[in-house]
Amino acid sequence: MKLQRTAIAIAGTAAMFVGGIVSPHAIAQEATTQMQDPLSTLSWPTARVVPGSTVQIAPNDTFPTNVRLEGEDENIGYRLTTNPRTGIVTIQVSEDVSPGEVARFYVTATDGFRTHDYPVTVQTVTFLGEMAHKHEGYYEPLFTNGTPAIGRLLTSEVELPEGTHFEATAPDELRVNVDADGTLTVEPLKQLPIGWNTEVAVKATFPDGSFYVQGAPVVVVSDETAARIKKSDPFFRSKDEAYAERFQPRWEKVYFAGDEQAVSTFVGHAPKGTTFTLREDLEPFALGVADIKLDPHTGEVTFSPKRPIKQLRDFSIPIQMAYPDGRVGIADAVFSVTTPGKWLSEKADLTYEELEVPTPGPFTSKPTGSWPEGTVFSEPEFKEPGWTTTVDAKTGEVSLTPPERTTPGKTVTVPVTAKFSDGSRRIEMAVFELIMPENPEADSAKITFPDVTVRAGETIEVDPEGLPEGAKLTFGYFDNPGMNMRILPGGRLSMTATESTKIGERLLQLTATFKDGSTKPVFVKITVAATEPDPTETPTPEPTTQPDPTATPEPSQTSTPTLEPTAQPDPAETPKPSQTSTPTPTLEAESDNSGSSTGGIIAIVLGVLAALGGLAFAAKPQLEQMGLWPNLPLPTA
Repeated sequence: MKLQRTAIAIAGTAAMFVGGIVSPHAIAQEATTQMQDPLSTLSWPTARVVPGSTVQIAPNDTFPTNVRLEGEDENIGYRLTTNPRTGIVTIQVSEDVSPGEVARFYVTATDGFRTHDYPVTVQTVTFLGEMAHKHEGYYEPLFTNGTPAIGRLLTSEVELPEGTHFEATAPDELRVNVDADGTLTVEPLKQLPIGWNTEVAVKATFPDGSFYVQGAPVVVVSDETAARIKKSDPFFRSKDEAYAERFQPRWEKVYFAGDEQAVSTFVGHAPKGTTFTLREDLEPFALGVADIKLDPHTGEVTFSPKRPIKQLRDFSIPIQMAYPDGRVGIADAVFSVTTPGKWLSEKADLTYEELEVPTPGPFTSKPTGSWPEGTVFSEPEFKEPGWTTTVDAKTGEVSLTPPERTTPGKTVTVPVTAKFSDGSRRIEMAVFELIMPENPEADSAKITFPDVTVRAGETIEVDPEGLPEGAKLTFGYFDNPGMNMRILPGGRLSMTATESTKIGERLLQLTATFKDGSTKPVFVKITVAATEPDPTETPTPEPTTQPDPTATPEPSQTSTPTLEPTAQPDPAETPKPSQTSTPTPTLEAESDNSGSSTGGIIAIVLGVLAALGGLAFAAKPQLEQMGLWPNLPLPTA
């Protein structure tokens, strides 16, 4: 019914924003099934929050104690923090955030091996309770001819929750009263012209904090019309027809995008002295979404969204018009969002082209496209060790300087944040793909090492020839694991062979990396030689005692023949000789004044003969010539 236009509009608004109960400082939780992989199933429920409040959102499931969570952000009226151990996300929403907005943030979870990003969603609503939605009511038009008119709250629920509170506001020409059950009584304070009409704003607030505002239409009619309506005369035209005869101003309906300003003009004639009044008490929800200005003389209404409106919906702005003759009427200026609004960050045509850049750098990348004036580009949190990045705040140009000897083949992504004048921001990626320089230093460099021969236990150090300044050598391949090698400053190669080093010739492959990032292999010929044996030591002979020259005759100058082993004599005749050779004995004669020493010498000779056994007989001629062979009778049987 047309007479319920305000109620329908408000009911639609309430239905759009109400939802599950979430206290501004309570923890929203939902139960889900426990899964085996805590990182793959970790999630947070969608929470609702009213502007200017805070909500805490706990994860749906528990997770191992070794998992850490990280999430901190601040953007367009939202501020997010995350407890790294419990995973509870706290979101603060500023007062200028419009009901109906949905914001999504991301929380990063890691267990030291895996890392996942999870969305956390929060919806800003007008109120958090659900009672207003369940018990929402409306009023039929109240007709008065100057006498009190009574209107009852019509609702689908028989009883209202205990603690429900009502309050009513109306123009100064009316006295209003509302009971605890919502029954409304309206009485004009003065005589009003027929057709005069307005609406009384009735606000119902429920124990859970939810509320709605409903307009109760009030129309001044003649005494005759009032009497017939009171008697419910079946031949009298319907109430709708009576209501349709009220004084009705009209405004042009406007269709617009949710990020644009819209203007609705009054349709009709406004004589001098006509005034227009914005009835804020009837539509408090719209005032939270837009700045609304009304020209009190022309009736022109300007609707300026505070933030981009994403939902496709109508906003009915109640305007009361008063003519100089005392007639008053009320109507809505309707603004219809037909295209979702966009932030400047969404409108901007901003991007960085992926670049192929030859080493060694530095490299630069400029954004392309168009973006609003006043956009500020910020330096990213770039944590690549050894790399240096700068971002021009006005132009967005990125400068990237890699460390020395950075090799081609790497792809480096630099995140750049663009902040816009409406408070929104956007992150674009400047991508650098490092390629080989046009004239690689490796092509002209000639690095050589001398051939090396090393033995176990030896340490050899050799220097390279032709190693350019800034170039660096690293080990490549060498098939001899027993070799201990190091690369010293300046490229000097130190190697030590161990006992397990394999003997033979091997090629050691090194890699030379130059300042421009180009590389080339360098080979060293290494020969592992066998260890040389130590020389055998000759034992020093022990000195022998020389015989007295007076007692020992000078030996013959003839060479002593080599004594060949002879057949052993019969044991009955000759003692068995020793198997070891015996040095030639040194005979030393003692000096005796009392007589000849011949007997002593003979005794010595006999002892020697006994020791020599059969060998002594071979030397008999020489001993006889020297007078040393004893002339003794041979033993007989």
